Amino acid sequence: MYTRNPIAVQHGIKKYTTENYYWGVLPRETMCTLNELIKQKGFASALKNFDLKGMRFDYAESYDRSDFIPFLPIANEATVLDLGSGYGNITIPLAKKFKKVIAIDASFELLEFLSLRASDEGISNIEYVNIAPLEHCDLPFRLKSFDAIILNGVLEWVGSGKTEKDPSVYQKELLSTLAGLLKDDGVLYIAIENRLFPGWLRRDPHSKLKWTSILPRPIANWYAYRHGFKNGYRTYIYSQWGYRKLLKNAGFTNLKFYYPYTSYRAPDFIYGDDKPVKRMLFRGKYIKKIFTRRWSIFLFLLRSVGLEDAFLSSFMIMARKGDGSFIPNFILNKNFSNKEQLSLMKVIDKKTKERTILVFKDDSSEPIHQEFLEITMKVS
Repeated sequence: MYTRNPIAVQHGIKKYTTENYYWGVLPRETMCTLNELIKQKGFASALKNFDLKGMRFDYAESYDRSDFIPFLPIANEATVLDLGSGYGNITIPLAKKFKKVIAIDASFELLEFLSLRASDEGISNIEYVNIAPLEHCDLPFRLKSFDAIILNGVLEWVGSGKTEKDPSVYQKELLSTLAGLLKDDGVLYIAIENRLFPGWLRRDPHSKLKWTSILPRPIANWYAYRHGFKNGYRTYIYSQWGYRKLLKNAGFTNLKFYYPYTSYRAPDFIYGDDKPVKRMLFRGKYIKKIFTRRWSIFLFLLRSVGLEDAFLSSFMIMARKGDGSFIPNFILNKNFSNKEQLSLMKVIDKKTKERTILVFKDDSSEPIHQEFLEITMKVS
């Protein structure tokens, strides 16, 4: 699987870089202190008693981001690459479902945290790899090594660390590299914000500036410079049409979009771009129950001109290099007829956190099947 040996192996983490990069919701020193405390007292006890001094850490504890996993069209025997694995919010649920997971991150301290977290849960099928930031495209793997590659909240940051080229160039280079690492029938999963979401006019999700996501790139760059960003505006996100173009140029010709509400970070609701789901959704049974009143009215208006998906906050995208189905494995294992015509919707109960997948036939606006899905939600 690997094209070369690591520079070093430290705490079970294979190091392929000498760069001392760090990104995290906690400062590096605090992260190191927490890791040492976990080694001494155990994972749950350390997190429960660690003094965060007012800093939020619930983002790192929650597994909400992994709600897309049942939609992956790969078998349980798959080998999965999780790029930008961070605190393990997705890596650990992946490892509970699939045979092998490679967790990659440019921050060594986060990989150490993840390895301690996985060890606490008795998980042993994860390999940990420390690399340079993804702009370098220095991924030490042989071609066609992976059944699935995960880019959850990562692609937008590609281009923020190196400034020699336009961020879109770095993003395309990375996606082209990933196309080579995927098996012929492999799938790329991307979760990322939508450039056209009206909420970003007030506050860009990454630069935190007004307007920058929607402005033409040169103007956004100038605007960011004026507000103290020495490298300008570098965290590029796109519209649905922009993602289609970017992925096509990188070699991904077969795409399927899913739409989370309110965000891929912690979705209460996920639906696909399938007609049965939309037919059911906009007949009112679910849209009024799941969306806020303001959003449901807004979506009804957009529906009248065929743009109901264009202005949501984010996308969940499945991409293949060629022909191939996006039918999830759990559907393939059931005795449904015409599986290609089935469509899915996932609902998460806000109070109980119970996850249910509803299955629809092409000629039905009512589900023909529903399935409860277990997922670990929060560190106790």
